Amino acid sequence: MNAHLVQAACLPSPLPREDRAATSTAAGLGLKPPHQWTFHAITSVPGLLVLPNPFLRGCQHRWVRQCLAHYPCKPNVCNLDAHLQREGRGEVWPGGLAEDASSPKKMRLSKDDLLYRLRWVTLGYHYDWNTKEYRSHCRSPFPEDLAQLTKFIMRIAGFPSFVPEAAIVNYYHLDSTLSGHTDHSEKDLSIPLFSLRLAEAPRKCLQWNPS
Repeated sequence: MNAHLVQAACLPSPLPREDRAATSTAAGLGLKPPHQWTFHAITSVPGLLVLPNPFLRGCQHRWVRQCLAHYPCKPNVCNLDAHLQREGRGEVWPGGLAEDASSPKKMRLSKDDLLYRLRWVTLGYHYDWNTKEYRSHCRSPFPEDLAQLTKFIMRIAGFPSFVPEAAIVNYYHLDSTLSGHTDHSEKDLSIPLFSLRLAEAPRKCLQWNPS
């Protein structure tokens, strides 16, 4: 069996410890002070930067909640829209869960619940899964909180002009798998892609790719 060695380089955050403005902004987004961040560059893949968990303890929960309670709501588009007519704001959580009769405060998840059936949500420019394209006329407002998060991290990473316009939020069950694939829908390859994973280690639970 042949082993392939991946060489990586550690790139400390460029911000000094005394940058109080950046530290304050980071805290508001649930992030650690940027001077504590360390980016990892894969030398065999130019342009790829990996930032290990930048979130303050417990603050990933805030973004998980956004992915469950807010991002699936209208006018955002999700996989459920092709199969049913969602009423009102189109909530899938907690309104999409059945109440546990044995305990009113508990919610049970069954295969019939909307949350169980939720697989993806598109934000901003909506991805067309049939043509594998983004269309200019199919668009909704990009979530402001997610825009602030991505722009801040990308500014620290060295991309101060990054502005997210589209995102796909993917939802995975603990027994889900994702096959290897490549994306070819982005027309301007000079603009970086941002991928954030919120996970119950070591399994992947949620991932979005603002671009």
